[in-house]
Amino acid sequence: VRQRASRLFFSRAKSKETRQFVATLNENNDLAKILFVPSKPGFRPTDARTAVLARVWTLGQLDIASARACILRLLDHEDESVRHTALNVVNLHRSSDAYSRIVELLASDGPAIRRVAAEALGRLGNTAAVPHLLAVAADAEDRILQHSITYALIELADPSATRAGIASKAPG
Repeated sequence: VRQRASRLFFSRAKSKETRQFVATLNENNDLAKILFVPSKPGFRPTDARTAVLARVWTLGQLDIASARACILRLLDHEDESVRHTALNVVNLHRSSDAYSRIVELLASDGPAIRRVAAEALGRLGNTAAVPHLLAVAADAEDRILQHSITYALIELADPSATRAGIASKAPG
């Protein structure tokens, strides 16, 4: 049912009503409460989270400025899974508007989010991210995060800035 609703919503993305709905959603100060609809009796708690993540992915499919703005706001959501999903959407769309927030997430969030943040910085192609990636690499103990940082540095292709990592005293 959720998938069908998502496809139907997406098929009407160009309609005035959909654009107005998403704009209204973006203007609401409490976006998190709108996305989180309380579970009804009899539903498992994971159903609410699954529904929210489906809504985030649906918003991410819309090529509407207000939908992109909603996704950027969700990078600050209290639920890590919502932040992770929003960051994946930003990563797929290569949203350079989120650069500074991605750098913050790279340095301060959980390992899964840090990995996606590293991938996003690599995809954005902004070589100003190299020092941030190197700083996180110095302390990264997670092999998957190390791999994501390495690949991001390869994608950024800035050998002179990356040499600073080789000169570092931190083994990572």
